[in-house]
Amino acid sequence: MIYCLFIVICSPISTLADDSPYYEVSATLVNQYLEDVVGIYSKTNQSTIVHTWTSPIYKRASSQMYLLQESSTGDWIISKDDIGKIVRLRQDRANYAQTPDTDISPWRRETGIIGTSILDLKVTGKACDGESCENLPPKNDDKGLSIRNDNTVIIYIGCTVGGLFLI
Repeated sequence: MIYCLFIVICSPISTLADDSPYYEVSATLVNQYLEDVVGIYSKTNQSTIVHTWTSPIYKRASSQMYLLQESSTGDWIISKDDIGKIVRLRQDRANYAQTPDTDISPWRRETGIIGTSILDLKVTGKACDGESCENLPPKNDDKGLSIRNDNTVIIYIGCTVGGLFLI
């Protein structure tokens, strides 16, 4: 007689609830390396899947720069592309922080050289209060695999199957 027992465990991957429609990236000393990085980053219709939630991607209007959370490490990065392949700045050891405006670790240049931290770089979440969002750049509708409609709630399901056979 053969017995078979299978267990399926499913858990939802939730959508990150982020109240900040935009982030301001600033530094007290803006040099050549930072001049196309500092500015206002508005939320796009794109997102990345990080751990068990989706994290929005933010884009700087005046240059092709993106603020996003890296899926594989949970680090927040500022990248020249919306998938995080051309990284300019990184907040190491972000420990999967759900927003980039934490002081967990300093931001650093993505050069791999020790001592390239930018201690005065700040990322600050901003909420709309009446007229403050009227001056924001328009939302970007870049095309990509991670686009989602802001009016749609996405729930991803991750499943694991385990089995046991007895003979």
